[in-house]
Amino acid sequence: MEYNGCKLQWDHEGVDVPTVTVEGAAIRYCCQNGLTVQCEAREDGVKETYIVKDADALDALALRLYGDFDIAATKENAVTVADSRTGERRFIIEPPEVWDADGKPLRPDVHLENCITYSRMSFVFSKDELARAAWPVTIDPLVRLEQRDGGLENTYIRSDYTTSYYGGSTRLVTGVYNTAESVSLFRLKTPMQRKASDTILSAKLMLTGSGSSYFSDNCVLGAYRITKDWDSSNVTWSSFQPHASGSIDTKLLSFNTSNRNVQTWDITDAYLSWYVKDEEGNVDNNGIALKRPPDITYRSYAEWYSSRSSTTSCRPCIVVDYLSHAGLEDWWQYETMTAGRAGTAHVDLLNGNLVVSHPDLATGGLKLPFAVTHYYNSCLSRNIAPHCGSGWRTSAHQTLRKDTIDGTDYYTWTDGDGTDHWFKATGSQPWEDAEGMKLRLSIDTSASTATITDKSHSQMVFPLPTGSGKKYITKIIDAKGNGETNSSEHNCQMTFTWDANAAGKLLKATDGAGRETLFEYNANDLLSKITAPDGRFVRYWYDGYRLITVKYSDQADTPAKCTTYTYLSGSYLMTSMRNHDGTKITIGYEDPATLESYANVGDHYDELARRVTRIELTNGDAKGAKKLFEYLPSATKVTEVRSNTEDTGKALTYQFNESGNVICVSDELGNAQCAKFESGIPNAVSDASRMQKAVINLLKNMDFSANWTQASGTGSRDTGVRCLGMPSWQTTGSAAINQLIPVTRSGPYTFSVYVKTTGLTGTGACCKLSVNGVTTASTLITESTADASNGPGAEGWERVFVTADVPNGTTQIKVILSCISTEGSVRFAAPQLEAGGVPNRVNLLLNGDFARTVVNTENPDSDRLFPADWTKGAGITTAIENCVRPNGHGMPDCLMGNALRMQSGKTASDVAFHQVVDVSGGEG
Repeated sequence: MEYNGCKLQWDHEGVDVPTVTVEGAAIRYCCQNGLTVQCEAREDGVKETYIVKDADALDALALRLYGDFDIAATKENAVTVADSRTGERRFIIEPPEVWDADGKPLRPDVHLENCITYSRMSFVFSKDELARAAWPVTIDPLVRLEQRDGGLENTYIRSDYTTSYYGGSTRLVTGVYNTAESVSLFRLKTPMQRKASDTILSAKLMLTGSGSSYFSDNCVLGAYRITKDWDSSNVTWSSFQPHASGSIDTKLLSFNTSNRNVQTWDITDAYLSWYVKDEEGNVDNNGIALKRPPDITYRSYAEWYSSRSSTTSCRPCIVVDYLSHAGLEDWWQYETMTAGRAGTAHVDLLNGNLVVSHPDLATGGLKLPFAVTHYYNSCLSRNIAPHCGSGWRTSAHQTLRKDTIDGTDYYTWTDGDGTDHWFKATGSQPWEDAEGMKLRLSIDTSASTATITDKSHSQMVFPLPTGSGKKYITKIIDAKGNGETNSSEHNCQMTFTWDANAAGKLLKATDGAGRETLFEYNANDLLSKITAPDGRFVRYWYDGYRLITVKYSDQADTPAKCTTYTYLSGSYLMTSMRNHDGTKITIGYEDPATLESYANVGDHYDELARRVTRIELTNGDAKGAKKLFEYLPSATKVTEVRSNTEDTGKALTYQFNESGNVICVSDELGNAQCAKFESGIPNAVSDASRMQKAVINLLKNMDFSANWTQASGTGSRDTGVRCLGMPSWQTTGSAAINQLIPVTRSGPYTFSVYVKTTGLTGTGACCKLSVNGVTTASTLITESTADASNGPGAEGWERVFVTADVPNGTTQIKVILSCISTEGSVRFAAPQLEAGGVPNRVNLLLNGDFARTVVNTENPDSDRLFPADWTKGAGITTAIENCVRPNGHGMPDCLMGNALRMQSGKTASDVAFHQVVDVSGGEG
């Protein structure tokens, strides 16, 4: 076996084996003296299999290893082959896999003896093991190259070879085959060097199946967080103890029903934790374990390419999706506060970045007028490149650069407020942006230009980026100027003139009418003045690189008539912005971030990643609005403070999807609004709800099949006549039915029902609510309801309701459906009892808040509470976690009832409780 000029040769002692030439995967056999040798050239090395007929043949089996190497055996029964001059490992003979004719694993020791011209390698079995073995015995070592993991350390451990290590293997084994279990271990040595403006959306472990014939169909494997340190060069089943407490977290991160192709596991939660430092400043990055979930009892076995595979495209990797969350975009969520001419503070609710926008100057007219705005980003506050002060840039400072990632070219457009937008340069031009903005990028190599065209056919033109340098925008052309529309007008373009000797130093902008806006700089090359074509100007002053004062030509040149900004001591984080009239916004940040960027020490990541925790508007002693921010996993809580003395008020919680879009907004009263985003179109809302609260129907039964007591008269359930698809209860004379309902809270309750009458005479029909012996009735229905209209499914039905206050300490109330008539018929349908003072849409589910429970005794260690009126699915195991939790569930105080907790990995059937609703409907 030869690699990079190093050749390892071996033969078999006492066996006359001719020289074997292996081409591709060709295999040659040799049988002699009870020994069969099978040699196979594989992608990961040379695999030799020895089939030993009996103990005598085993005694004769030995390998002679030749070459100028230092050859040594490890305690794990591997053999290392190192260059004798440099000491660098060149080859490894992995610990052999050995089994007898019955498939029972055997565990020989590898014995190595140094002879004069070679090293002798043999296999030593214990006498007891040989006595129990069924012959023939198969010995299956692999000779491979020593290769490094690269950035992703990986190996596997096996329960049937508890002291063997496989850190240098070119394959990974996961799952259970027969009774042997294998666990694959992965650790990313250095996660992505993230910037403070980078928001990680997802991280996925990606593996490629090796094509092994042992691969199980529908192989279920789960990803788990590793909680102890390990080393791929020496970790074994015995040293790692994967089933011991403190080795692998029991919480399933994700699972996959794998096949032989490329597979991924979502490990985002674990990946994000690798950036978090503990109190001592250390990061707990122990990696990911891939194994068969404990709930799976059938065979699940897979083999993957490892990082040592020579097929580089098949090596394991972690794919991280992230985006730039600097600047302002329409599809992100912000809380804003304005301080007059000083500008507007925008707090990004996903990453806590502060964006300040300060309008400077604008020209008028219809021919591409020029407007310029200053933007500040706290997450970019150490950036002084655009000559505008640390963290500041203008809307004119737009750039384009070229990046190459894994051999693929990307063009990155940084817009005027600091947001990066990517174009993947694959396939034919033009290339579309990755965020669904319908932008198209094309390049012209002959003109050395790159052009971005929007959906209205306006264009931005840049010099063509080369290498890693960025290029500044030179021209904006509207649809009239580029010929996309018919017009007699011309020169519909805006041009930008830059200093050729100072990157990012804008000298002037010329609008579509040919008017020039001029930019001047101070001795430190910082922007000091912008002058409009009509002579209006804005001036800027700095403390070092901090922009601190802005003055305007239309106001007196005095300190009282200027905008001022202040910053955190020793930092570039803005702490206040003050208008000339005294209106001031104060900004507060969280404590220095306990996050690791894995970048250079001088990148100030801990400072730049600090998120805004409060903004407050004041004017002298007068207190205005105050907003507080609390950052939760994939969510942010915003409290609008009502009092000057307390930090309490109305709170809204925003939840985000993996793209950073807001998918749900909820308040402290239990109201919520949800949004759905189009799966194939980034950042596009496909559906959205109104702000509303889930209504819980507190009745024990609403289809009249059970739980109603006949208090007087007679009546029956009618499944033929329905309202809202629900069966009705019918009576042809005076009658009443009722339910006793348990309640846990005081306050107003409302009981409602739909009523349908035909030929009714007498007092009429109504619903009643009885609280502590005091009964309150709804409006009486005394006439026919044939002309009533209550929408689809309720035509010819009238809805009545009654509201009553329930005092503190009340444990149950009675709901009553009543009819007093001498002739005609009455039907009641879709009754609902709910908390609150008005009737809402009818909830057809029973026990929707899981307040009513039954005891389940299937768990031998502890009884569990299951929700009444719900049927458990086959996947609900005896685990104590699968139950109703009356306490300690973390539900908001505004929500009534209990929480149902269900926990499971991958199971043979769904983990579910279900309820059958007797409802029917028609088309439309």
